[in-house]
Amino acid sequence: MNHSQHSQADLLALFDKIGITVEKSFWISNMIQVRGTKDIADYISSLSQVILLEPNENTRRLPDVFHEQVNSTIVNRDIKDITLWNHILIDLPEVWDMGISGTDFVIASADTGVAWEHPALMNRYRGYNSSSQSVEHNYNWWDTLHESTDNPCGTDSIEPCDDNGHGTHTVGIAVGNDEMENIIGVAITAKWIGCRNMDRTFGATSSYLECLQFFLAPTDLSGNNPDPSKRPHAVINSYGCPVSEGCSDLNVLKSSVKSMIDAGIFMSVASGNTGSGCSTISEPPAIYEESFTVGASQTQNIFIASFSSRGPIILSGNETRIKPDIIAPGSSIYSSYPPNRYVTLSGTSMAAPHIAGIVALLYQANSSLIRDIDNTRRILEETAQGIPTSSCSSENIPNNLYGYGMVNALYAVNSTYNYNQSNDNTTTTSNIPSPSKRVESPSIYSDSDAVDVSPSEISVPLYSSSKYSSLY
Repeated sequence: MNHSQHSQADLLALFDKIGITVEKSFWISNMIQVRGTKDIADYISSLSQVILLEPNENTRRLPDVFHEQVNSTIVNRDIKDITLWNHILIDLPEVWDMGISGTDFVIASADTGVAWEHPALMNRYRGYNSSSQSVEHNYNWWDTLHESTDNPCGTDSIEPCDDNGHGTHTVGIAVGNDEMENIIGVAITAKWIGCRNMDRTFGATSSYLECLQFFLAPTDLSGNNPDPSKRPHAVINSYGCPVSEGCSDLNVLKSSVKSMIDAGIFMSVASGNTGSGCSTISEPPAIYEESFTVGASQTQNIFIASFSSRGPIILSGNETRIKPDIIAPGSSIYSSYPPNRYVTLSGTSMAAPHIAGIVALLYQANSSLIRDIDNTRRILEETAQGIPTSSCSSENIPNNLYGYGMVNALYAVNSTYNYNQSNDNTTTTSNIPSPSKRVESPSIYSDSDAVDVSPSEISVPLYSSSKYSSLY
């Protein structure tokens, strides 16, 4: 923070002197947001202190998650008798039976907001005290929407609010639990905090940066008194930043993501919904090596969904990067929705919260992993159910469809009991127990078994993804 303040001081003084409006200065990535005309932009770009000038556009977006509303008879079902398919697929109930459910850990949502009084989310909100029935939004919520027209949540909201429903759904997947019938989350005793980084599904580079900065050192509702000790353990990033939102330089968010990782905050990032072509993972932050990029599986099986974006990432020259890093359930996922409903949605947005929730489980199982991002990643990778494929220039595992494979919560949690960090910063996971016997085959599967269905071949309406969508 001090480096950014020092390096920006002369520039901020110049802008003040000549009347250039400064909207916000960022210390997380040493950037300044200004407002002005093209002439002002040309002047700023000529300054020696300025390395890069990027637009900060808010272009109206079209959501590309896939909706299937659940009828009331399913909403009122007894979860004790019907366990969600996505929980069964990753052996989650067995982890809960071990007493591991994410207690004392915090997952953050950077999204369209959260309907915090939803019955599955209220008691999981860090700002809510169920004993006294009191609420504290300072350090637990931030709204980056400072100007808008007719937004249902208004601007600068002082309490969590969701102007779309997407954020409420993703938070539910990570931690949702109404403590009665709807146990919809992965880490069902973990807490959540939130930041709204989109205006009814469209965002800007500055709003994405502002949420990450808040998570790195949460503040009060006035944006003052930052306290990094209140930072979360993992962040759900179910969005992408296209060129139209100011990410024409693909590295514009990279230093911020790296700052999050350096602070021990796990970044679970949706890969995108522009499959099934190769090299369709193309937007920040999913393209970054530092991001743990998550693809989505089909309904009730481990194979990749047709909409899930694929690698490889095209780098400069002839270099490429393998992505995604892993896949998780992402089709027909049942979760919370404003104001107090439950719906089923599909998208890689629904896959990423599974990983964030599992991270909380790993940290409860072995506290020595807390803030150790490299070894947390390594355990998730080494315990995934590998799926070899030759598609999209892939060779064995990891590959450009599945990464290391389908995440398995039980296998990952069990491995933490044998976790040791050696002097050379490598992880030993010897004698790892196998996943539960729900499958008799070994944990490496053949991609030839997959049926990559088209939207018309499945019951959930998977409409064509819009290339203009920020939501995944």
